[in-house]
Parts: sequence; structure tokens; C-alpha cells
Amino acid sequence: MPAHTLTELLNIDHPVLQAPMAGGITTSGFVADVSNFGMLGSMASGYLSLEQVDSFIGHVQAQTTAPFSVNIFVDYDDYGQDRFAKPQEIIQIETGLGLEEDHSFTIPPPPSMRDLITLLIDRKVPVVSTTFGLLKDDDVAALKQAGIVLMTTVNAVDEIDIALQTQDSDILIFQNAHAGGHKGGFSNGGHSDVTVFSAAMRRHPDKPFIMAGGIVTRDQIEQALKMGFAGVQIGTGFLATKQSAASQAYKQSILDATDQEDTMFTTSITGKSARGLKNTLAQLALIHNMGFPHLHYATASLRKYAKAIDNPDYQSLWAGTGVTSINGIPDLHDYMQSLVK
Repeated sequence: MPAHTLTELLNIDHPVLQAPMAGGITTSGFVADVSNFGMLGSMASGYLSLEQVDSFIGHVQAQTTAPFSVNIFVDYDDYGQDRFAKPQEIIQIETGLGLEEDHSFTIPPPPSMRDLITLLIDRKVPVVSTTFGLLKDDDVAALKQAGIVLMTTVNAVDEIDIALQTQDSDILIFQNAHAGGHKGGFSNGGHSDVTVFSAAMRRHPDKPFIMAGGIVTRDQIEQALKMGFAGVQIGTGFLATKQSAASQAYKQSILDATDQEDTMFTTSITGKSARGLKNTLAQLALIHNMGFPHLHYATASLRKYAKAIDNPDYQSLWAGTGVTSINGIPDLHDYMQSLVK
């Protein structure tokens, strides 16, 4: 599908989406700046309370009238107020660092999907993207009735028809194996090869597909468009700008990465498969992996402390293989300009 179809659907100037990155990596000003440039800025609602999501959206809307998207972790579970013991490996690391942390944790109750959907509609958010699952029929219907553009993250060919039928997706985001961060699809399978996926998407010529993963430069954008993708989603490139809220140690680690092998898939940080830079935490061998979101909260204090002291060994340094194309930390506007020259 031509790129202009995507830009018309999203009401943006350039077929480039800033990837939603949870965990405080992007600020409301960052998202607004991307949208004001004519790309699609994206905020991640994952790990935020309903009040925090509302506040973030309000701050974005105060800084731009351009379209932006809100990404949601689709999760209908209720985790209750139980306390869980941290893995012994995490306790040992915290003790070794002199951290006087509780050896147990709770999972903060996430907003209900219905309350979150209602908030997005009330706030007149123009675009919503989903990861980790599929919305229920009534939630999809509510978004559609409100005229909100719905984007679904997929990792494999097998997910295409399910996403279109179950979630009536307006746009599909193909997050390939080169992408940094969590595997965002809704099935337990692996990633489809890019060539295989691009052939499969041609069966749906009326739907825009977006490529995510391994894209940092304008040339890489052009390659994706030539393959038939209507646009691209970029995470690592935006993360490695002066205005991102990533720590200095995080950004330096990106600069230090010179090979795709400097990144790896790990489940040792949050319990869910994610690609990031190799460090001590990513390579930690756990006797018992609690899974997501339990392990995310079990390691949260350790990662927060590591960020505060600029220690890269115990941070979640999510990054894709595109790190090999990064050799500096540019100004955000300059980086975006380099993508469209």
C-alpha cells in the first residue's frame, strides 16, 4: 500500500511512527515534538495508573494539536493484592549492591481495560495501538464508534488474519525480530521472516502494514517502503536522541554497541521475551522465571536504583539491532530531519 494512504489515514506528513516505549523513556514533550514535526508521536500507557495516563495525555494535548497515539498493554487479568517473593538471584544482587529492599513485592492493580478505553474515548485520542493481546469485542466496538484508528502489533504471518477478524484492525504493525523491546504480538509463536511476511501482507492490499525493527536511517525507511510497507515504526533511533529520558549510561551503551550480537533476547528482566543490549541482568540465569508481569515488578527496584546511579549492568537497556547504525546522540529535531531529507 502506498505511503500516502497511511499518512492520510493518520493525518500525518511523514510515514514514520515513533515507537511507544514504556518505563519513562519518553516524556509528553517528546511525544508532542514528534507529532508537531509531522510524524506520529506515541505514548505508552503500560505500567501507568489511570490517573497517570490521563495526566500524560493532557500534557501531550497541551503541547500539540497534531495526531498522536496511545499504546495499551491488553490485559484483562486481576492480580489482586498478594505479595510475591523475589527470585533469590535478584535478592542476592540487591544485597551485594547494599540495597535495603523488601524481598517481596506486589503487582499494582492495572486500570481495567474498560476504564482505559473509556478514558481514551473521552480524551478524544485519535489513534490507539495494542500489544500483548487482543481487545474484547465490546471494547473494539467502542473505539470504532468513537472514530479512533486502531493499530495492532503482530510478529508473525499467522497473526494477520486473527488481528483483522478479531480486532477489525485499521493498521497492522509488523514487529520483526530485529526490533528492540518486548515482543508485542499476541501469540506465543516466533517472528516471521521479513520476506515471508511481506509476501503474506500482499493478500490484504486494502490494509496498511508498518515495519518495525532494524530501522534507524532514511535509507532503511526507503527499503521498507520498497518492500510494500506503508510506513515504519522507529524505537531505538528515537531513544538515542538528546531529548529522550533514557539514562546517560543507557545512551552510552547504545553508542558502544558495534555489532548486532551486542543485543539479545532475554526473559530475565520482565519475564516476557524482549530484545535489548547484553548486560548482567539480561544474561542472568534464573532457576525460576516468574513470567510477566511478575518479574517486571520483582526487578523494578533494582533497575530503578541502577538508573539512578547510572549503572548499565542492571538496567533494562531495550534496543534493536539498529544500534549498529547509531554513532552519535543527535538533537531530536535533527534526527527527524535526517529521516525525511
